[in-house]
Amino acid sequence: MERLPFQSLFIASLLFPINQFCAKLSILFLYHRIFGVNGKFAFWIKAVGALQTVHTIKNLVFLAVNKAANSLIDFIMAIQAVIMLRSLRTTKQVK
Repeated sequence: MERLPFQSLFIASLLFPINQFCAKLSILFLYHRIFGVNGKFAFWIKAVGALQTVHTIKNLVFLAVNKAANSLIDFIMAIQAVIMLRSLRTTKQVK
C-alpha cells in the first residue's frame, strides 16, 4: 500500500508535459483562430507552438521537467495576447 502514492507521482510526472502541451496548444489554436489573419501574428503563434512542441518532446525523451523553459513559454504567450489585443481597432472600454 505504501508504494501506491509513489507510483501515482511517477505516472503524474510522465503525464504532466503532455497535459501542459495540450493546454498551451489549445490556447495557441484559439490565438490563431482570432488573430491568424495578420501574417506576423500567425508566424509568431506558429513559432511559439513549434517551441512548445520541441520543449515537450525533450521533456518526454529525458523525463525531466524544465520549469524555466515552461515559464518562458507561458510568459511569451501572455505577451502575445497583449500585443495582439492592442492591435485591434476598438475603443478602450471594449478592450
